[in-house]
Amino acid sequence: MPLFYFVLKTPRQNIPDREGQELDGENAAREHARAVAQQLMKNREADTRGWRIQVCDEYLQPLFDVFFVEADETLAGIPPHVQASIENVACMAAALRDAFAATQATAATQATLGQIRETLVKADKILASIPRVRL
Repeated sequence: MPLFYFVLKTPRQNIPDREGQELDGENAAREHARAVAQQLMKNREADTRGWRIQVCDEYLQPLFDVFFVEADETLAGIPPHVQASIENVACMAAALRDAFAATQATAATQATLGQIRETLVKADKILASIPRVRL
């Protein structure tokens, strides 16, 4: 049976699954994530609609996301086109958060590379200032 990992992604943090779950396949993993989402959002649906569970394979490679808004049973009474709009907004907000996080990671990497360059320039200056000894 394949092993799946589930990462809870909220607007403020990511909470990884450290144990994983053996399930029959991706459909079973999707249903498991949906059930967990429904349990987590119980009686606080409006506050958690922007959350999602990222389902990963045994190598921690993301397979798909289950958005809480898709599992929100309190939206069942509204027209389908309004429900689709709410789901679309939640998905786009998640994509925006992911893009922002990637940008921050890239900026941090660039800052680190800049610090490495500065250190190498300083090291070159120090090495250049050491008199050469002839043997």
